[in-house]
Amino acid sequence: AFMVSMAGIGIKGVDVIKKQNSSILKKSNMPDDQYKALIALYFGLFDKVYAQDLNKNLDLKTNFIKWKSTLPKALIDTMQLNEGQAGEEMINSFISTVSLPWMRYFIRYNPETIISKIKIPVLAINGSKDIQVSATENLAGFERLLKKAGNKDFKTQELPGLNHLFQTAETGNLDEYARIDETISPAVLQIITDWVKRQVK
Repeated sequence: AFMVSMAGIGIKGVDVIKKQNSSILKKSNMPDDQYKALIALYFGLFDKVYAQDLNKNLDLKTNFIKWKSTLPKALIDTMQLNEGQAGEEMINSFISTVSLPWMRYFIRYNPETIISKIKIPVLAINGSKDIQVSATENLAGFERLLKKAGNKDFKTQELPGLNHLFQTAETGNLDEYARIDETISPAVLQIITDWVKRQVK
């Protein structure tokens, strides 16, 4: 038996989603005051989900109301956060997504409960331009947890220039995925094939 992880997470889900949203917002080139405001809201929402048991009701709307009350009126107007405006609708949609059972599970997921018990050979690969699951932190997490398991037969590899879908990418942005003709980099398939062949010799 062996395992290949492609863009898997090696750190807590709450930390993955914070890094993911921070990267996505930064790449949108929004003004700094808007970026800081949204990060404060998003991180507060993620922390609340992380702290709340899955079987308990979750009220994130109050977070939005409290957050909005701290913003200058000019920023509220610029971000279109008044009732019925596009910015408010966007955040309501975001709150609905974060409240979904799967998202709540993901945010609370701790890979240590699984990876620290894996004894079989492991290949963990992530793309350097992945903005959904950052290669550096997550591969380091895999390495730390596999060592904790006493696993001596594993390999972690950051693949340069590849996005979350292992396509050769320019930016790694989500809206770039559909514009790339390549389904998956042939180099990735070769890396996996070579590694698997060594396991089944």
